[in-house]
Amino acid sequence: MARIGIDATSISGKGVERFQRNLVESLARLNSNHEYYVFLKEGRRFIPLVTEPNWHFITISKWKSFLWEQIGIPYWIQRLRLDLF
Repeated sequence: MARIGIDATSISGKGVERFQRNLVESLARLNSNHEYYVFLKEGRRFIPLVTEPNWHFITISKWKSFLWEQIGIPYWIQRLRLDLF
């Protein structure tokens, strides 16, 4: 079983949102034993159709993109012991 992180902080209501939503919903349909951690920016709406207990949605405070990429992502990878991000 792998622990997988998905960065969904770029949701903006455009094409990227559709891609991220479809990615999450497609992975959920695989019905795997992996643990998934989806990272969302505070205040962004993202209501996936995923209710499986191995899916976790983590809301992070609003970071500037550079800080999120350089500090936030490495922090969460280490904290959750993610195998893939």
